Amino acid sequence: PEIARHFIYQENSRIVGHMAMLRQFSNSWLIHHHAADNTHSRTAGLETLQLVGEAVNEAQALYSAHMDYVMCYFRPENRFPQRVFGGVANHYDDPSLCSLDTFDYFHYRKEFDLKWRDDGAWKLTQAQDEDLLDLEAFYNNKAGGLMLQGMDLTPQRQDDTSIQESYDKAGFQREQALFALQKDGRTVAIFMLLRTEVGLNLSNLTDAITVIVLDSKALPREAFFTAISMLAAKYPHDEIPVLTYPTEYAASQAIEVEKQYNLWVLDCRHLDPYFEFCNT
Repeated sequence: PEIARHFIYQENSRIVGHMAMLRQFSNSWLIHHHAADNTHSRTAGLETLQLVGEAVNEAQALYSAHMDYVMCYFRPENRFPQRVFGGVANHYDDPSLCSLDTFDYFHYRKEFDLKWRDDGAWKLTQAQDEDLLDLEAFYNNKAGGLMLQGMDLTPQRQDDTSIQESYDKAGFQREQALFALQKDGRTVAIFMLLRTEVGLNLSNLTDAITVIVLDSKALPREAFFTAISMLAAKYPHDEIPVLTYPTEYAASQAIEVEKQYNLWVLDCRHLDPYFEFCNT
């Protein structure tokens, strides 16, 4: 229960709805399976969400639950999550309480290249608070949502070791690392590496490299892919999923993407609009 929660909705002893959550970041839980048997009950999906909301409402007040935020990834073209999670975000109409951010997604096949093929002084190093301050200023200006808080990407983040200890105790692998790509001393992109094992690799999203580009014009695709190739060496497999934000970057560099994902993040300390949506 320290890193995984499961919710089951039943009618007449029959399971008609299920949702599971994984504690992916220090104070954030990732919804990774939401299913309902609408042939048996047309409201099973929303009833399950109502059930989870009530449980989260009780748990978020407990520090030991580390449940300040819940989040999930979903494809924009998938009608049910778009209607539900997108609907919740629209109902809040306030990205500081419930936000949606769109990522491009593709696989990178391992290559290793130390040639930057671009002028200027490049540096790839572990991210410091100064880099995250630049990231925070960029994101707040662009979206003002909860992505950074949910993914432990703020300079105010705490060095909480309890999540790693919980994973280790349960016998699971989880690693997270942050890198900053700088040109001439200025941060142009932040790279977040998540590593986990097959059993916890949910839709190839929790064992991936996430890239947030602060200045699309300053980051040519050659430098982008060289940085990816260097970081890909930390993964044992040949193809590594990559998520990029904002979506304008891949388009500007003619990077071929496979699909897009929306990242939905909800502040659990403000749940009244969530319950209003579930009851409509």
